[in-house]
Amino acid sequence: MGNKGNKGISVNNTGTKFDWGALPTSVESYIDRNRPGGPEPVLAEPPPVVVPTTPEPTVPTLAEIRETLAAKAREAAKQEAMRVVWPTPGHYRITSPAGDRSISVNYHSGVDIAAPRNTPVLAMMGGTVVHATFDETLGNNILIRHTNGVHSSYQHLLNNFAVGADDVVTAGQLIGHVGNTGRSFGYHLHFEVRRGRQRNTAINPLAEWHLEDSRRRTPNPNPLFILVNGSFVFNEHFCWDNTVNNIWRN
Repeated sequence: MGNKGNKGISVNNTGTKFDWGALPTSVESYIDRNRPGGPEPVLAEPPPVVVPTTPEPTVPTLAEIRETLAAKAREAAKQEAMRVVWPTPGHYRITSPAGDRSISVNYHSGVDIAAPRNTPVLAMMGGTVVHATFDETLGNNILIRHTNGVHSSYQHLLNNFAVGADDVVTAGQLIGHVGNTGRSFGYHLHFEVRRGRQRNTAINPLAEWHLEDSRRRTPNPNPLFILVNGSFVFNEHFCWDNTVNNIWRN
């Protein structure tokens, strides 16, 4: 029988007192109170998930589009102006390099390229034609002024010029044809590259100098054209500032 005199405490049949107020208020609180290591720690609320937003693409204005296109056109024109090509594609046999030669008392200011009659001759670089005319020594010849101040000369041509004075040409454009006019002993192109307009500013465009003794050669460390697989191509390491300004013998 229970003892009604002690509130909240009863005595069971064995005489053991039982405290009803010590009971947990819920199953969860009972489990939590008897968890090994103490009550379960209270975890902090996780931060809210922030979803990055993609910024709206910027639409260029019409003026910006025009400026971008103009800048690309200027860069393309600059690259085109400096493009260099061999004047007689498919014909690479040099019959007389630049330098002294035993057949003449004159210093050879260019290179002679053997080619059949009427072989197309192309502009080495883009530029403006200075003249397309006849000279008793040079024969029919064309002189082109390029954008970097360099000039190129093409001599002994046929009289069927493809360009005239003040014409603007691009690299690789047809300008004339191989002939045998002027002081010439066979069909060939005499090709000169000059730092200026005058012949005494000519440079050697190839990798070897021709000395007085035709059996001797000396290297040119800065050739404009190099021989690759039997063809002359532009030397990508060529530097205009490192060319010899004057190969003319005074």
